[in-house]
Amino acid sequence: MGSPECGNPPMRPPPYRDAIFGHADRSIQRLYREFCRGGVAGGGVLAELLLQGQLPLPSIKANVTEFTAGGVDTTAIPLLFTLFELGRNPGVQRALREELRAAGGVPPSPGVPPSPGVPPSPGVPPSSGVLGGAAGGGARALPELLGALPLLRAAIKETLRLYPVGITVQRYPATDVVLHNYRVPAGTLCQVALYAMGRCPDVFPHPERYDPRRWLGKDDTTFKALAFGFGARQCIGRRLAEAEMMLFLAHVLSNFSIEAVSSEDVPTVFRFILMPEKSPLLTFRALQ
Repeated sequence: MGSPECGNPPMRPPPYRDAIFGHADRSIQRLYREFCRGGVAGGGVLAELLLQGQLPLPSIKANVTEFTAGGVDTTAIPLLFTLFELGRNPGVQRALREELRAAGGVPPSPGVPPSPGVPPSPGVPPSSGVLGGAAGGGARALPELLGALPLLRAAIKETLRLYPVGITVQRYPATDVVLHNYRVPAGTLCQVALYAMGRCPDVFPHPERYDPRRWLGKDDTTFKALAFGFGARQCIGRRLAEAEMMLFLAHVLSNFSIEAVSSEDVPTVFRFILMPEKSPLLTFRALQ
């Protein structure tokens, strides 16, 4: 299939469409119009698919929609668990907020000086917040900011250790292998029990503790963070999901303190994905 000919934008969404499908339609229409004007350079995956013209438009829409819609519950539930853990671990919450401030992502609260040992970010005015839109022009680019938040990324790993979206990862070995003195023939279904592994003291010391710093130390964490799978068949939306969760948490931590009404463990249930049996109650208090 060649590049689409310019004309009327394709696929106008009827009013009853689901919001996600409607958003996909509008995005394709917008990029299609920009394509016709010759202005989609650097437009991302969707623009590349349209420009290459190797897939029909319905297939492009289906792939893009699945890519984004598949990450709704699978990011919302881990975010809920993260907010709950931050609410009952105020020390971790403060450390994350200080990391954001040091990276230039949180404006200091009026009358509240930065914590000792956390220097201000060079070139970032004290009154400007990257996530709130800095007026002084000193804001760091979003990819650079997210790359400067290793503790926040580790907090997401720690949440997924305790509350993996999928409780197992499955693989079929292509050849015969020996695992712990057991011969496993090729083609045998092998499962890694993520929920059990994440709470096993032989794998994670003090597994009951919510401690994101365990992912930043010198201990070997190879093949311990498997919530997104691994290798060529890992979750296709991993980077998008990680960016979404980090951006959401950065915005929340920039503007609110989080308190858990109860610090008791939240019972979980598996309904296609792991989720709380009953949503934990949280209190959000504005920082400014």
